[in-house]
Amino acid sequence: MHFKVERVPDEQIVIVAFGRDYKFGEDTKALAQAVMEKVTGDDTNIQVVYDLREMKMSFGDLVLNMSNAAQKSAGEQVSNFKTIFVGSGEMVRLGIQAFEQEQYGKMKFPLFASMEEGLKYAREQIKSRK
Repeated sequence: MHFKVERVPDEQIVIVAFGRDYKFGEDTKALAQAVMEKVTGDDTNIQVVYDLREMKMSFGDLVLNMSNAAQKSAGEQVSNFKTIFVGSGEMVRLGIQAFEQEQYGKMKFPLFASMEEGLKYAREQIKSRK
């Protein structure tokens, strides 16, 4: 499997783990559908933790992904989803920094090196919004 999507039981957290064989472009629709299957219409304040620790990403993949994300931020992004990234690779850090630029929507995303840190942050965000 190129990715795995799971909902943390009894929490408003969805974890998306990218495999080493994730294919940018090809897997995007299936990934979005898998995420939407994990939430209900009543869910609010969903924290989506993207685990990028195992994913291989080239600079071309990064540019393609950021372009797609910037287009979504212009209108169809799900407003009750909050994005958190877990990873430490050079392309991941570069992407997070680039998202803050105007051409990519001036979006700021938290980035953590470990899943434990990412989940702790997600839980804090949920708690602060109750």
